[in-house]
Amino acid sequence: MNKHKISVIIPCYNSFTYMDRCFRYLTEQTFKDFEIIVVDDCSTDNTLSYLQKYVSCSALDIKIIHNDKNLGPGKSRNVGIKNASGEWLTFCDADDWYPEDRFEKMLAVSENVDCVICNYSKVYHNGKTKKCDYLSNIRSKALKEDIIALALMSLCVCMIKKEIAVAEPIADLYNGEDYATVPLWFQRCDSIAIITDSLYFYFMRDGSASRKPSVTAYINLKKAFDYMAERSYDCYKDSVEFLGVFQILYGGVLVALKAGVKKTEVEKYVATFESDYPDWSKNKYIRYLSKSKRVFVHVVKNGHYGTARIMAYLHGLILRLR
Repeated sequence: MNKHKISVIIPCYNSFTYMDRCFRYLTEQTFKDFEIIVVDDCSTDNTLSYLQKYVSCSALDIKIIHNDKNLGPGKSRNVGIKNASGEWLTFCDADDWYPEDRFEKMLAVSENVDCVICNYSKVYHNGKTKKCDYLSNIRSKALKEDIIALALMSLCVCMIKKEIAVAEPIADLYNGEDYATVPLWFQRCDSIAIITDSLYFYFMRDGSASRKPSVTAYINLKKAFDYMAERSYDCYKDSVEFLGVFQILYGGVLVALKAGVKKTEVEKYVATFESDYPDWSKNKYIRYLSKSKRVFVHVVKNGHYGTARIMAYLHGLILRLR
């Protein structure tokens, strides 16, 4: 196996329509010592044959792995990790892409660290691009507990040492594997570097799962949080509690209300979290939530679900108008 500095892992399922753009930007990377591992998760269209034809005429070092059965994105990424030769691992979804200087800029700050994280941008169908500066709340020399609490829980904004990902495999969840895994990776890192440049472009595809309210998505968020919380070190309890506030009391409740889940079910969902974290409202990281998110969790805390449902509807309407 040829050794590379970086391994790019891309899980795909019926994604051939979007992959040309992903590969084009990888071809234009200013740093060239990387490989691409594409894990085809039993696509039912011609994605696999498309990939094979692309590899035959591409200058990129691409390895295609075809799963024997559909495993989901988490397990598929773990398959990629096992087959990676790189010292560093980075992740991309098939319909997203990197700017051409991602690897160069990340490696420039990678000395003596185990992970590098960056900002990202959302790209909409109308061509509008919005930079998401989630790192604005994190100081350049932030404590690790602050990074765990406030960083984006996305595999795609990370460049991680391979040994960390091998020691802590990606959670075997069909949804929410990022939320479950990234905080655990951060906890294992001795040091994490921050780069505020936007080095990931996330395509806001109309039909993507992340934009569709689902009656199961809020449950999956709770499963992801429980997975992470059960495996976390006690010294990061404040960070873990805040992640629960964000993922469950904000994200999970928001999704549940958008999907029309009954009030009684949402109340049980909230009560389960509050039984484990009764003092969550005193968490020191609450102040870092945006004003609208703070209002939403305050409304949920006080049981005003009619108001929360209206807020959820307006949130969905704003997303649809973009």
